[in-house]
Amino acid sequence: MTARNSGTEPPEIQPADPAARRRAILLLLAGAVIGACALWSVQRYLPGELAATDPELYRERLYRAVYALAMLSFAGLLAAGGGLVLLGRRILDADRFPPPGSPLVRPTRVHHGVRARLIGRCVILGGSLLLLGALLAPMLLLELGGALLATAGARG
Repeated sequence: MTARNSGTEPPEIQPADPAARRRAILLLLAGAVIGACALWSVQRYLPGELAATDPELYRERLYRAVYALAMLSFAGLLAAGGGLVLLGRRILDADRFPPPGSPLVRPTRVHHGVRARLIGRCVILGGSLLLLGALLAPMLLLELGGALLATAGARG
């Protein structure tokens, strides 16, 4: 129960936005297509026989593939984390979840006061963790690339 709803009134519901639902579906489809194309291109870019015939070229291509993956992970996590932090700030500023005017993919119960502030802080925390991941993921992937290069060099 919130201060605005003592239990005698039906809960306030913010309706869904059909355009937001379409955008979300298109974004998911675009991500799936980009991921599939990335996997396909890496498979075409790194043929297995290249490791035996030209180990130096193989190492160079392997490093480029890992570097590209690191940059893609950085960009995706950075966008998601930044968006969540901004959403959390909007929730805290409005003292309402979801914030007024937010495009929703499904009807959502509106929360005010303490519950809205708690949701806003949790959203900011989640966004901050994604931003931390955006900083760490490229470093870890480049470290993995270095280990792969060392292994490929030992074989070649």
